[in-house]
Amino acid sequence: MRIHFENALENLKKEIIKLGGMVEDNVKDAVRSFLERDKALAQDIIKRDDEIDQMEIAIEEECLKILALYHPVASDLRFVIVVLKINNDLERIGDLAVNIAKKSRWLAEREQPVDLSDVYRKMAAKTTAMLKEALDSLVKRDPILADAVIAADKEVNKMKRQIRKLVISAYGSGTNNPSEMMFRYYAVARNLENIADLATSIAEEVIYLETGKIIRHSHLINELKE
Repeated sequence: MRIHFENALENLKKEIIKLGGMVEDNVKDAVRSFLERDKALAQDIIKRDDEIDQMEIAIEEECLKILALYHPVASDLRFVIVVLKINNDLERIGDLAVNIAKKSRWLAEREQPVDLSDVYRKMAAKTTAMLKEALDSLVKRDPILADAVIAADKEVNKMKRQIRKLVISAYGSGTNNPSEMMFRYYAVARNLENIADLATSIAEEVIYLETGKIIRHSHLINELKE
């Protein structure tokens, strides 16, 4: 019985890591479709999301099956709970990649009076690095790396606020459809910020997995104190 249980846990680990890799690839490609104005790539990302959704459902079902059959306790129970939560976070990140791809497809069909690619490239690089490090912290079960991800979230939030000002300045007036253009450009920045927030959530779950400490929302408390 124990052997079957350990095999089930190992398979679950492989599946969540595989899903993480798929989601990470979609985020990177979504960013590329936006920066390079690549409609074909954007469309491909949208199609690929179905596979992510199906895998998310399969992992959730496997977690529930393990809970029902084996009644895990202590660190094993924490692992299954963490996988359930990270599984949901990854699916949401996949949806955000699709949102970026849809905005990219729309923007690629229109003139770009002002080039904001440099500021978006910096924000996207930071966001994708956070996601990669969050997933690496899960693979390595490394709470120190996870803590570094959490610390980086403030920088992404700051970048989003800077982009908001630039987008309003660039597209708030003097364009044919200022509100439409401005909305979609800012939506991409907001999607990137949300991906960073979910990467932070994954990192927090890794810390819980390894230490048993729940630290969700503690960074918000610290921000209020500052």
